[in-house]
Amino acid sequence: MIADSFTAFDPAVLGEDFAAAFAALKSMNGETSVGRHDVSDRVYVNVMEYDASAPWEPAELEAHREYADIQVVLAGKEAVAWAYNEGMPVTREYDAENDVLFQKADPAAVSKLELVPGQFAIFFPQDGHFGKFAPAGGAVSAIRKAVAKVKLK
Repeated sequence: MIADSFTAFDPAVLGEDFAAAFAALKSMNGETSVGRHDVSDRVYVNVMEYDASAPWEPAELEAHREYADIQVVLAGKEAVAWAYNEGMPVTREYDAENDVLFQKADPAAVSKLELVPGQFAIFFPQDGHFGKFAPAGGAVSAIRKAVAKVKLK
């Protein structure tokens, strides 16, 4: 997992696909339309809206095999759970069509990351993660979020 700010990070160190994803993400804001935005044959961005309202109880984390996620909150604030997923029991088998599997999280091994506009988190296959948690203080936050999917293989 990499967490940083757009101003401090140079995505070129991760290659052309990540640079293209970051260029697309940097052009987005709280007014960007909800839905899929194709960037290239290896990169796309999903923009979504929802309330980050779940209480902090990360029991299950998702992970991907084919794509890395670059998660960016365009408007609002969201808490995201993260844990290194090696050895976590699988709760839902890998779904190749949706590139996702779910694993049982040990709450003691989970870290909490709060994302606000201008920051991002990149999740690789070894990174169990899950969002939609209410930020500090438990206040519901209406968010618009972009998730860039970068093909790894």
